[in-house]
Amino acid sequence: MFPRTGEAEAGRGEDARPAASAGPLAVLLGRHGEFKGKRFPIRIPVVNIGRAEYNDLVLQDSTVSTIHAKLQRREGIWTLVDLDSTNGTFVDGQRISSDTPLAPSAIVRFGDVSMIFQPTDDEAGLDQGASTKLMGAMTVPPKPFAGGGGATGGGGQPPSTPGDPGHDRRGNA
Repeated sequence: MFPRTGEAEAGRGEDARPAASAGPLAVLLGRHGEFKGKRFPIRIPVVNIGRAEYNDLVLQDSTVSTIHAKLQRREGIWTLVDLDSTNGTFVDGQRISSDTPLAPSAIVRFGDVSMIFQPTDDEAGLDQGASTKLMGAMTVPPKPFAGGGGATGGGGQPPSTPGDPGHDRRGNA
């Protein structure tokens, strides 16, 4: 028999054992308490995480919700989302509520259960420890200018730069 607790496998039941040559897509490594040093291989691209036995990754801890979070790999990028858990899901110390990309060695926390995310990138053909294509795929748009407004305009545009002749505050020539 093959226990499901703590191991995200494809399929359900006792015969859900992966092929011997297929390594995990990623690993979550426990950092503290009863999970310290324990490896949780991730063998499927969509993993439901929680305390209930029907989850793909079962974490028996009172601070983990019955249905806590979802880990997913799409187009070579791993993301994590909280599923309205009571005690929250965190990535590198920040509480998350929407799909959040995971970098290699990210610290993820489900309630009080802290783990290190380790992608293996087997399917991407990259060396272990290399990026999951995250850095090349992520772009962070600049934050809109929050100043100005009022009767003089501003309209979310940054002020003109001194030495930029021919442009007013709205960027018009």
